[in-house]
Amino acid sequence: MASEFYLKSDELINQSNSPFGIRPKSKSTILIIDSDEQICRSLKKSLSSEFYKVYMCHDAKQGEINAASRKPDLILLNIESAQSDSLNLIKIIRSYSRVPIIVISTISDESIKIQALEVGADDYVVKPFGSLEMNARIRANLRRRTVPGDNPNKETVFNIGNVAVDLMNHNTTKNGKEVHLTNIEQRLLRVLIAEHGKVLDQSFLSQQVWGPNQSDQSNNLRIVICNLRAKLEDDPKNPCYIITETGVGYRLAI
Repeated sequence: MASEFYLKSDELINQSNSPFGIRPKSKSTILIIDSDEQICRSLKKSLSSEFYKVYMCHDAKQGEINAASRKPDLILLNIESAQSDSLNLIKIIRSYSRVPIIVISTISDESIKIQALEVGADDYVVKPFGSLEMNARIRANLRRRTVPGDNPNKETVFNIGNVAVDLMNHNTTKNGKEVHLTNIEQRLLRVLIAEHGKVLDQSFLSQQVWGPNQSDQSNNLRIVICNLRAKLEDDPKNPCYIITETGVGYRLAI
């Protein structure tokens, strides 16, 4: 059965009684892009039971249109081969959006995983997988869209002098004009905002930006800090907001 590529055979689609089946407080939107309609239906049934709003499409072109028009909170994208249009679709979506993208695939080859992650995917799950695992991965990726400790009832625009950072829409402006930030710059800025006023050591920032096993990225961190200052500070050589704490790390002063 095609659905076995989604759910492990010993799991039921409906996990409503599971102690891990934590419901999202608000209805998040998920877009499924998979050529196998039966797998799409299985995924939609499971995710709908978790109170997600789910849309489906079955090829990369329709996926591109739906990703742009529906503006989902998360995308589940199937990759069928190294030459798949899905890899190019990830690049296209990443050119304008930071929406979490979870790749689902029967391909377990490490080189394909690396390729998908390097072009912009946030996670990679090999079929078959359980619904509990998938729901946990979805919740984890949705959490990463929210600044740690952020109250959803608060304003989502954070002001740093004449710079406005729209945390919800991943948009940054300076004096009303949009500032283009790379994914890494966005990630670092969000960490600084989440912990503003605190001195953050280089190891902590490296792990938050590049991952838990990347505690020594001091040179790359210094480059990204310089780039952020160049884009956000009025006088990058004498920064007022992104402050260096000598021998320790950095602090966002508000």
